[in-house]
Amino acid sequence: FTPEFFQAALSAAASSSSAHEVDLVEVLKPETLLPIVRELLKDEQNRSKLTPHLPESQTSEQDIEKLIRSPQFQQTLKLFTAALRHGNQEAILLSLGIPVQQINEPGVQGFLKAIQSNSTRGKVSNLEKMDDDKKGTGNDQDDDLYG
Repeated sequence: FTPEFFQAALSAAASSSSAHEVDLVEVLKPETLLPIVRELLKDEQNRSKLTPHLPESQTSEQDIEKLIRSPQFQQTLKLFTAALRHGNQEAILLSLGIPVQQINEPGVQGFLKAIQSNSTRGKVSNLEKMDDDKKGTGNDQDDDLYG
């Protein structure tokens, strides 16, 4: 997901949070999510990262659109929202490989901010590494430590 995606999700969350708690069903509405997914699927690298998580017979753009519009997907978003609201936020972030220290508020909004922060931090790390590699100042010992 791109920083723009997270900014849009946080904006949607902020606009809906004034009246009540944020719900992923509201943040990830098909009309919001589908244009982003369509754009991401134009890149073969993104597509290859997504398809292993889909049923083999449902990897086309039309199949993914059906999935996002399905009642089952909406129900899953509701269950995920409930898990985030009721104390499972740390376990969810850990299972996604996101440091728990990035949680600065509870619920969906905190979850989205933690993911955005982790995504931004990862991009900065990758850019710094690429810059070091170009300059020839990369530390090979660090590379050995991290694989």
